[in-house]
Amino acid sequence: GCVLLVMWSTDVTSRFQLVELFAGRGQVGAVWRENGRSAGQYDWDYSRKGMDFLGNGGFASAIYMALCAVPLSLWLMGPDCGPWTVISRGTSWRNVCNFWGNLNLEWINGSNCMISRLTLLLYIGTALRCTWLLEQPAGSQPVFARHHRFEHFCNTVAFVWRQRFWMQHFGAPSAKPTACWGNDPDILHSLDKGVLKKTFREEHTSVKTTRKYNDKKTGKSRFQGTPELKSSQCYPRGLGEHLLRVHDESKAKPGLDMRQKALIDPMLTDLQIFRSLELDDPWVDAKIPSLYLYLMKNPRLSIPDEWQAQMELLRSELENYVMTEESLNSAIQNSTN
Repeated sequence: GCVLLVMWSTDVTSRFQLVELFAGRGQVGAVWRENGRSAGQYDWDYSRKGMDFLGNGGFASAIYMALCAVPLSLWLMGPDCGPWTVISRGTSWRNVCNFWGNLNLEWINGSNCMISRLTLLLYIGTALRCTWLLEQPAGSQPVFARHHRFEHFCNTVAFVWRQRFWMQHFGAPSAKPTACWGNDPDILHSLDKGVLKKTFREEHTSVKTTRKYNDKKTGKSRFQGTPELKSSQCYPRGLGEHLLRVHDESKAKPGLDMRQKALIDPMLTDLQIFRSLELDDPWVDAKIPSLYLYLMKNPRLSIPDEWQAQMELLRSELENYVMTEESLNSAIQNSTN
């Protein structure tokens, strides 16, 4: 429903050959534009209001950018890794058995919502026949992959592969062991340049992301992140150049999309298909009910006459779930105790 409301609120035209979410410095998109390609880039640093992924308006902007992708375009996504890393687990309480983490913390709740919303975009990308890559530091991937929405998508909905590699092979200033999920195995496997040799690492390392120190209380050696750790999240230009080349090569090959496809009567209209769907999961964890109500208030929204009654019916149903969004965290916490 939210996707339809975005389509009926603005001019959605296919134009982006690259969609880069959480783009940071945007070096990958810059490489693509230098080579005559169109790139849509999205990051909180570009617009604190219009590109706030956890806000209703910001997520609507992300949906709009996704809908503007051309078929066979490339999506590159690197959501904030902080709440999922090993370093933060003493506070986040996250592990492979408890991916929800400490729900008493706002930043933990936000990261759970972020991955749910990101998974929704993967559904859109798969439907549009796009190639997508989702990147995380290698230390984050064991817990990140256990998020229930993302895990269900990978195991049930679409064909998904995972590849580990060293970002320094593409020009990163530090080693940065990385994990990447995607729906094109050839592109993923091309990222693996083999072992990161000690001589190569020492020659090309220009920043140190961690430091070793002795804990005075315990006498044990520990590691701590340095100020350069944040900057290491930015993708190097070499990654953009590599992805541009291998993506051009992969477009000539048949791709794998859905693991299974529902049988749909070709004689049914879009409205009839929509009406046949059950509202058994409104994605409260992604705050979709409140997003829908937000989009229904858009003064530029122009719902086709034949859809008007159905959209109003859906609005009344989702209003019952808005309050559930507020109590979701406590419900999950009680169920995991």
